[in-house]
Amino acid sequence: MVFPRFRRGFFRTLAPVLFNDAATSRPWKTCSRAKWVAHIFLFWGFLFLGAATTLAFFMKPEGAVLSLNHPVKILGNLGGAMVLIGFVPMFYLRYQESGSPWHFNRVDLFLISLFLTTVSGFAIESVIYAFGRSAALTSVVYWTHLVLLTLLLASAPYTKFMHAIYNPSWLLHERLATKMNVPISTFTSTEKGMS
Repeated sequence: MVFPRFRRGFFRTLAPVLFNDAATSRPWKTCSRAKWVAHIFLFWGFLFLGAATTLAFFMKPEGAVLSLNHPVKILGNLGGAMVLIGFVPMFYLRYQESGSPWHFNRVDLFLISLFLTTVSGFAIESVIYAFGRSAALTSVVYWTHLVLLTLLLASAPYTKFMHAIYNPSWLLHERLATKMNVPISTFTSTEKGMS
């Protein structure tokens, strides 16, 4: 009976994996310090942006513009700044690894689309505060932002973005297998048989 033991250990193992490993990017401490710091900034910046977008959707009245000192706006701007700060060393390190600024791969597609989406988010915010929601420029910048956001989210499953999901889930898998004293290959085949 693997399932009852698995279920009991799952939640006791999940919290440390999420809070000790994923939240601090601890598995990436084997990388260079600059890459680890870039991971931290990109990870938390992305989470802050997602949280701010979700909160703004539920908290603000239709058609309203939150003030710049509103906590949701501060959270979003902080998240955007963190993404931009994390992007610089990460892209520089990617350039160092590839040896050419023109050698792009799927990792670069994610980083560039994340960067452009964040920059266009700041642009739409600036245009709304400067010209209002009804200005023609606001509409152009807003739709540009939506296209870039769609590119970011649509490309996520095919880029390095997936390791933000894969790595914590694999760590959880390994820790559960270790806790249950089951070889990882046996654990994998047993759990596959249950689904």
